[in-house]
Amino acid sequence: SVSSGDDVCALALTDPARMVTLSLSGYLYNLWDIEYLDLTQPWYSQQQVNDFTIYDKLYLLMGDFAYSTYLFGAALVYNVDLADELSLPDLYEIVKTNQWTLDKMYEVTENVPDDLNGDGKFVEDDDRFAFAIRNTNNLMNFQYCSGLSIVKFNKATNNYELDFNAEKMQTVLEKVNALFAKNRTIVAENYIDLFNSGRLLMRTTYIGGLFEHHSMNDNFRPIPYPKFDTQQEKYLSMMTASVLVMGMPKSVQDTSSAGLILEAMSEKSYGELKEGVYEQVLSYQTMRDEKSLEMLRLIGDGLIIDFGYLTDTGSIVRYIIGDCVASGSTSVASYYASKEKSLKTFYDRLFDTYSKLS
Repeated sequence: SVSSGDDVCALALTDPARMVTLSLSGYLYNLWDIEYLDLTQPWYSQQQVNDFTIYDKLYLLMGDFAYSTYLFGAALVYNVDLADELSLPDLYEIVKTNQWTLDKMYEVTENVPDDLNGDGKFVEDDDRFAFAIRNTNNLMNFQYCSGLSIVKFNKATNNYELDFNAEKMQTVLEKVNALFAKNRTIVAENYIDLFNSGRLLMRTTYIGGLFEHHSMNDNFRPIPYPKFDTQQEKYLSMMTASVLVMGMPKSVQDTSSAGLILEAMSEKSYGELKEGVYEQVLSYQTMRDEKSLEMLRLIGDGLIIDFGYLTDTGSIVRYIIGDCVASGSTSVASYYASKEKSLKTFYDRLFDTYSKLS
């Protein structure tokens, strides 16, 4: 439709990967050029606006106009009753006092695993675990929620940089590997049932995944992913690739009207829609107390979307922590060194394409 000039829609809403493809194919307007669209407003993700503005061009936008934004942030969910039974520290208070870090997660999960049937084996169907993931790709959240990235556009030099912090990434890998010691963490085929059965302290999830515990007997509560350390400014929540982002097709003739409508929709959503999602959809249907709703808001305040994760379509290094854990590698430096040439070739082409877009 765009290629043929059919002005059939003013805005396009889809997942970020598809929107990046549309951007690179030249089908979308630069949103900085759209009249009435104020990209500095809080109803748009300022982190995303900043990181995705390349050569003064921005083609996709994340914000409050799409309610799914509030549902796809990465989080942890923990069994409150099991934590009480094991006399664990109050995780809610730990989060509230900004002490929820990778080290603290290791500390509170140390004595949770238990061979419940006493057969000397730890298996998903019979025993208790501290933490569960569906697959090692889920471990990417530990790197992004620690503030790490792979590539950044430097506006001062007007070029991209491979933003690989080997020392910090190595520390994250070591702390994640420690979570697998002594049967603490399990890659579970069905981690939802494992959690609902009361034999799992916490699991990785996203906010929309909390609906899967709707009928669970034990009380549960969402909390953010841990900070790298207490010096990290805020809890960060990596958005999954399922979140919806917006772009404006180049077939749109009246871009001023489209910009005005989007701005009005976004401002309205920032107030009424956002509150409706938290207080009616999430709170009434999944949350069981005000503390849980407070945690949802805290997670929502730290939503991030990573440029490198979304554009690394060949998965060269986007899952570096998970890849290292899965392969048994203990050195991110050697892993990265084996990928760096391919990564640089990939981003040379991508940023060259960006530089030529109108």
